Amino acid sequence: MSAGGRAGTHPKEPARLVLVAPSTANEFNTLKAAIFPIACWRVDDVRFEFASSFVTPDVADEMTLLAKLVKDHTRDGQKPPASVFGHADPVGDDHYNKQLSGRRAQAIYGLLTRDTALWEDLYSHPLGNDNWGVKAIQTMLKTVGHDPGAIDGVQGQKTTAAIKSFQQANGLAVDGVAGPKTREKLFLAYMDAICRDEQGSPFKLERSDFLAQGADKDGKGDYQGCSEFNPVML
Repeated sequence: MSAGGRAGTHPKEPARLVLVAPSTANEFNTLKAAIFPIACWRVDDVRFEFASSFVTPDVADEMTLLAKLVKDHTRDGQKPPASVFGHADPVGDDHYNKQLSGRRAQAIYGLLTRDTALWEDLYSHPLGNDNWGVKAIQTMLKTVGHDPGAIDGVQGQKTTAAIKSFQQANGLAVDGVAGPKTREKLFLAYMDAICRDEQGSPFKLERSDFLAQGADKDGKGDYQGCSEFNPVML
């Protein structure tokens, strides 16, 4: 457990007895194992900005828990398939909660796979109070070592100077504007900073490590929102 989440292994799935019968040359007896969880990992809502999908830097503790969980269940180089579910509490409008839970799942999946395009989508398409804006830029800059001053959502001189410092350090045009190219680099640097294993090395997963292996363009099977109608249970 950690201050903002937990990770654990499920009890081993018991052996199941099945009845079989003879078949003809034109028939087959087919047994297909159901999907069952072998472990669960949870990030509480305190690791997100209020009513937002932006992942705060404190989530680093839970990412280390996940890295260990994946390592413990990797066999012969094969990781267990993963899937991310976003949840919301029953407070507020269900339609909004449904979308927010999906956006939070997208943020975690993007973080784990280092898919900066998914974060750009969340950043560029605000939804109600889920507006990353300057405050998210400031948080990321501070986390990767470029002090923007107060994390207040206002781009003053110190924040502009921090953006310029980051741009210069990353071979970008130095204009003090956190445009798409700067955001892409900043997203990736922030992801590497907050998603690390027990040794402090960046931890990531590939699309192929997820249940649907990226087959659906909207992430179905790999990440999805559940709102409050699918309660969190351990």
